[in-house]
Amino acid sequence: MPSSPFQHLLAGGESEQVAFVAAAAELAPIGKLVCAFLNSRGGTLVVGVDERGEALGADASDAALQDIQQHLVERVSPKALWSVSLEDLGGRPVIAVDVPQGAEPPYVYGDNIYVRTGVVVKAASGAEITGLIGKRHTQSVRWERLPALGFEMADLDEEQILRTADEGLRRRGYRFSDVRSPAAILEELNLCRGGAILNSAVVLFGKSPARRHAQLRVRLARLSGERELSFKDSRVLEGNAMVLVDEIESFLERHVEIASELPKAGVRRSDVPAYPFPVLREAMMNALVHRDYAAFDGGVSISVYDDRIEIWSSGGLPEGMTLKELKEERISRPRNPDVAHVFWLRELIERYGIGTGLIIEECARAGLPEPEWKIGGSGITLTIRSRRPAGTPVASDLNLRQRDFLATVKTGDRVSVGEYAKQFAKAVSQRQARTDLAQMTAAGYLRRQGRGPSTAYVRTDREI
Repeated sequence: MPSSPFQHLLAGGESEQVAFVAAAAELAPIGKLVCAFLNSRGGTLVVGVDERGEALGADASDAALQDIQQHLVERVSPKALWSVSLEDLGGRPVIAVDVPQGAEPPYVYGDNIYVRTGVVVKAASGAEITGLIGKRHTQSVRWERLPALGFEMADLDEEQILRTADEGLRRRGYRFSDVRSPAAILEELNLCRGGAILNSAVVLFGKSPARRHAQLRVRLARLSGERELSFKDSRVLEGNAMVLVDEIESFLERHVEIASELPKAGVRRSDVPAYPFPVLREAMMNALVHRDYAAFDGGVSISVYDDRIEIWSSGGLPEGMTLKELKEERISRPRNPDVAHVFWLRELIERYGIGTGLIIEECARAGLPEPEWKIGGSGITLTIRSRRPAGTPVASDLNLRQRDFLATVKTGDRVSVGEYAKQFAKAVSQRQARTDLAQMTAAGYLRRQGRGPSTAYVRTDREI
């Protein structure tokens, strides 16, 4: 059974959106496939796999990945999105090239336009080229590609721009013609055209982007309670995407409950967050990258409740995509390709098209319910639920007596009110000892047995 989104993708063999290449000795087959994917529905090319899908292994050096990346940059036009990454398949390294559907077809590799039909790559016919050109003309200009009126180079954080070029080279092997010129870097990233700053540059690097685009703000809230919610923390963030990433992560780290768990063997406790941080990070990146920036009443909001986290972002699914396909497709169609590309260069996202699968897989691995996506309210809401029933106290609500007791007893152990009071609650009244046990029972840590003087409390298997 496939154990990761990547293995799941390859389980069905080659298809219109999955291709295998035995080795990267010749880069031309890779270039033709990437071009064909851009002109079709996108896809994933795996280097180091035979035609049956069995791993042969590939050169795992940074130089090998950089050679592929640079070859594609130089030979594919217009500029487009793809990611080149190293993956493990059956204990052998393979190279994955993820290619989202191109936003500006037709794409050319060398001197030819390629398309993919089934598992066959071929030079496009005249009719197919006409269709690709027509498709491009029917697409409206994306908001990220429009000029940012009123913004100049001085309004951008040049340090962040230079850092992007530096990290793009070190982390991704992406070479810029002039790594010392912010203007040249923006031009190569399609964030500036003819000296005019584009909206995407403001989203990514603006010093005060919300001054003209209020929809760039992010709203964060920590709410507590079940019927009557109260705000423990609430704030509105302003800043470019690079700043927002750091501030959102800090907020989640402050408000996501951390539970101490005793292992089945040994005595050393481990701290486990209520939600896996890779899930929260991926969900946050998806919201920032795929939101509808053109919606002036839009934005992103993240709400942390006692039993769940809800992440809302403005906009809907890509045209023609359903919620079912969102969870099953492994190739993304980013709403803002230029923004997504910078996120990839900065290693804020690892690969294109695996975010949804990673969220589902990590939630399952952590024993959480399957995440839910819903469309409504002019956007998409992702709900990630904890293992704790709604309305029950969180671990951080337990007092020291209760924590010491739960850390000491094992599943199935029984304790009376008197025993609990004698061992763990000497400094409080008998009434408070009963209250302690009642609270732990309501939270699911204990199960009450018997009545009257014979009443006992049995430790359940629920972890702290």
